[in-house]
Amino acid sequence: MRPKIREAWEEILERLERGEAVLTAGSGTSGIPGIHNFYPKRYYPSIEHCGFGFFEGRTENGKFSFDGGGAMRHVQSGEGEDREYLSWTPLRAEKAVLEDLGFDFQAAREAVKEILRDGEREVEF
Repeated sequence: MRPKIREAWEEILERLERGEAVLTAGSGTSGIPGIHNFYPKRYYPSIEHCGFGFFEGRTENGKFSFDGGGAMRHVQSGEGEDREYLSWTPLRAEKAVLEDLGFDFQAAREAVKEILRDGEREVEF
């Protein structure tokens, strides 16, 4: 794992440890939800694209928001077949909303710790 990628994963872990939810691109990776699958299906109809990659949705307890596409945070290192990349976004929501969404901080923290331990684990998007 290249230093820039490691730094991004370390930042994600720090956020998770502070109780800030984080999503990765696509369908995520084991234990870390992605922007396309972090919500129970009943909340999908509430998600609206508000423009410029900003998405907002609602549960019974309030709103949540996240970035998609080019608005996500991106880290890239290397070129060609040796290229590593990571795209992620904060999931902005109050605690009750995160509970509605079923965000599992423990699973996400453990997954990031495993990625950092392994160093070479490939993230599937």
